[in-house]
Amino acid sequence: MRYRGEEDGSIHYDGWFKMVDKETGEDYYTPHIPGRTLFHVAGDGTRPPTPNELRETLKAHPRADIDESGLLLREYDVKQPVSDPVPLPGGCYVYRESQPGKPERLVSTDLRADTIIKMPGITRKIVKDVRAFLDNEKVYREIGIQYRRGILLYGPPGEGKTTNIREIIKEEIPKDAIVIFLHTLPSMFMTKKLKAEQRLKVIVLEELVALVKQYSNQIERILDFLDGETSLDNALIFATTNYPEQLPGNIVDRPSRFDRLIKVGNPDEETCKQLLQLYLSREATALEVKAVQGLSVAAVKEAAIISRIHNTSVEKAVKGIKATQSLIKKDFEESAPIGLGGSKAIAFDDFYDF
Repeated sequence: MRYRGEEDGSIHYDGWFKMVDKETGEDYYTPHIPGRTLFHVAGDGTRPPTPNELRETLKAHPRADIDESGLLLREYDVKQPVSDPVPLPGGCYVYRESQPGKPERLVSTDLRADTIIKMPGITRKIVKDVRAFLDNEKVYREIGIQYRRGILLYGPPGEGKTTNIREIIKEEIPKDAIVIFLHTLPSMFMTKKLKAEQRLKVIVLEELVALVKQYSNQIERILDFLDGETSLDNALIFATTNYPEQLPGNIVDRPSRFDRLIKVGNPDEETCKQLLQLYLSREATALEVKAVQGLSVAAVKEAAIISRIHNTSVEKAVKGIKATQSLIKKDFEESAPIGLGGSKAIAFDDFYDF
């Protein structure tokens, strides 16, 4: 066995416990010992125990309770694991908090296989920074500091920040690395287990502003995770946000937390042309490229898809997208009464006359 009990009742072990979620069928790994249920016989086991027999059995097993049959006492014992711990395999995981009947865990996942159009300048900056970090661990060790780097991508929504991170993970990160997508912070116990992993850890914090709001009264927990006592060694941390103006200065204005801040904006002309050609499955005309200039990556893709499925021009699709964006700003971003008495709703066909 690779675990042992101590006098204080704690259990130390190497590795993680591999489990299967009975509801979803997903494989997951947890640092928390999934205990085995033990059963104890009170009396001779053929009849309900007498009060004295029950008293003696409970005295020997104070954490037990009577099961549904009334003949046995049931005890959940973490010192009797359902399986042996195993090494955490390299790969991608989504962090999930504990739920009733489910421990805090890392759920195995696959990266989306979207086709990526690399944005000249932006993608190059990220790749260059990641490669320099991966190739220079000895510099950090010689100086005597943690081998860790943080990269924050910020800019308007729909520009491919997370998509580019996924592509860099697939192309640049070693296959045995542990990649974890976080939407909330792991417990101290989970963090301690991750710190014990000697391999590269890649942490992806999607929408950093949401995390900051979640811990608005405990901002020190985020700071500590980024570069404090609970921070990870041998780690590369990516974070994204659509709202950089809402981030507190003590998170972004300190290099040891985010060493590189990269703004991701609208695609340039060449990237727009590549995007259109990808989603139209043909050469894009100069007029079509001009029409999508100033749109986000997501909006350029949407214009091409609308053009194809409604058999209309890219220019007309762009006109509809821009009109919809104006409508959103008017009716969704401004305060307005909720109900049928609000401002006039504009139908889809007002913009798209297909």
